[in-house]
Amino acid sequence: MAHVEVLIFLHSIATFIGLVILARLLKQNLMTLIAFGLAAMAGVASLNGRVPWSDWLVATVTWILLTLLIQLASLKSPQFATLVGQQPTIVVQGGKVLEDNLRKAQTPLSQLLSMLRQKNAFQVADVEMGVLEPDGQLSVLLKSESQPVTPKQLNIPVENTAAPVDIVIDGMVQAQALTQLGVSRSWLAEELRRKQITDIRAVMLAQVDGNGIVHVDLYDDTSTAPPTRSNAHPSTLATLKKAQADLESFAMETQNPAAKQLYTTCAQSLQRVIAQTTPFLEEPK
Repeated sequence: MAHVEVLIFLHSIATFIGLVILARLLKQNLMTLIAFGLAAMAGVASLNGRVPWSDWLVATVTWILLTLLIQLASLKSPQFATLVGQQPTIVVQGGKVLEDNLRKAQTPLSQLLSMLRQKNAFQVADVEMGVLEPDGQLSVLLKSESQPVTPKQLNIPVENTAAPVDIVIDGMVQAQALTQLGVSRSWLAEELRRKQITDIRAVMLAQVDGNGIVHVDLYDDTSTAPPTRSNAHPSTLATLKKAQADLESFAMETQNPAAKQLYTTCAQSLQRVIAQTTPFLEEPK
C-alpha cells in the first residue's frame, strides 16, 4: 500500500510540473488551471468508486503543497516568478512595441493589437505603457494627451457621486438601508405614494441615489414610476444641528477672542440656515 501511495505522490509531482509547463506555454493563469485540476480530481474520486480515497487524498495534498511552494518561491524570487509565468511583462512603452518582450511572452502582434482595441487604444502611438499580466490580460495606460479630459483637469468642481442604496428589493423593505439613510418606513410609504404606488409588493427595486433621488422599478414593465427627489433628509438636518452645537462648544472653550467671535458668528449663521431649511429637510409627520 505504501508503494502505491509513493507512486501516486511521484505521479502527482510529474503531473503538476507538466501543468506548470503547459500554463507557461499557453500563457494561461497557473492558479486557475490548478484549481480546475483539483476540481477534476475531486470529481473523479466522487464518481469513480474504484479510486480509493487515500489515493485522492495523497494527490490532492501533494498539489496543494506544491501550489503553496510555488507561491512562496514567487514571493522570494522574482526570477522564479518569471519562470513560472507569474510576473507581468511590459510589451508597449512610450508608444513603441517591445518586440523582444512580446516574443518572450509568446504573443503575436495581431493578438496584441486586438487586446489594445479592446482597451479603446486603436493606435499604439497613443499608449504610454502596455503590460501583459500573468493571467493573460493586458493593462493599458494611455498617454496624457490621449486620455479623456476630466473635470479635475479643467478645474471644474464636481460633487462626489455616492453609491445608490437599495431600499426595496423584490417587494421587501430593506430596514438596514432605511437606517443607513436615516429615514423611516413612513417616509418610504410617502415617497411611493407620490409615485401613485400603494402596494409595495408591486415594486421590484427601489433605490436612492447620491442626490437623494428615488428611483423605482416595478414588476409591471408597462407602468413607469418617474424618479422623484426626496424632500426628507433628516440625516442632513441632524448634521447641521451637530455642526452648530460644535461651533457653540468651540466658542465656549477657546480663549482666543477673535476665534470666539468667529465661532459665535458662524453658529448664529448656521442657526438661521437650520431654521430656513428645517421645513424641507425634516421628515413629514
